Amino acid sequence: MTQTTPSADQHQFVQASPWKRVFRIIRWTTYTFALVTLVLLLHKAPPPLVETSPQAAARVEEKFGQVEKAVASGQPATLRMDETELNSYLASHLTLADKARRIRPLQEARKMLPAARPRRPRKSSRCVRTSET
Repeated sequence: MTQTTPSADQHQFVQASPWKRVFRIIRWTTYTFALVTLVLLLHKAPPPLVETSPQAAARVEEKFGQVEKAVASGQPATLRMDETELNSYLASHLTLADKARRIRPLQEARKMLPAARPRRPRKSSRCVRTSET
């Protein structure tokens, strides 16, 4: 028995149809974009650096006072703040995450529930037949 090696003419590669090639490109591109999107979603970015200063918060308080006086006297008023003033004002007047962690969630949930009211019996919508004998 002699073994023959197949010649190069016998192993011609079959050309894939253009639709099949396009489908493969779209499929692998979709997989790639899904993977990149997943990596970007799971990547935790560091928080931005925020500048605050007590002097900026005091300037904002003064500006609010000026605007309130102008509005009370009937004058039009415009309040302009820069980034540091806004960040300082928000930091001093908002409950931040550190303060919120100290509050017990159960107590907050109880405060949001309406006060307990006594229940009144509901009227039944069923018809009850009475037998007359």
